[in-house]
Amino acid sequence: WPVQTQEVPMILISRSALDALQAAVSGADKTDQGVRIAVGGCGCSAPSYSMTLEDRAGEDDTVIEIRGLRIYVANHCLPKLAGISVDYVEGSHGLGFEFTPPETPMEPSPEAAAAIGKCSSCTC
Repeated sequence: WPVQTQEVPMILISRSALDALQAAVSGADKTDQGVRIAVGGCGCSAPSYSMTLEDRAGEDDTVIEIRGLRIYVANHCLPKLAGISVDYVEGSHGLGFEFTPPETPMEPSPEAAAAIGKCSSCTC
């Protein structure tokens, strides 16, 4: 079920990922229990995505609700998560969540090519 509003970039979550996330938060006693999606390591390396259970949204979070599941995203992370897909799959390491970023160009832009060797952090 893709979610998109004018303020929130699209985050795609598969049915299997939604079911697994709902099961993870269903045992919590807190009414605002949800899942935080974050991104890091997008300087000189490929982005790394993570999810953690959270008791409530932070002051600078956007809350996305999909079929009763609350997803918390720090506002400064929203552009970095635009177009990401989240799935729950069985792979060589067992069951787990798989993050697929939107398509990226094969050739780096002139700006990206000029930035090689100039690492920066964008952890959210």
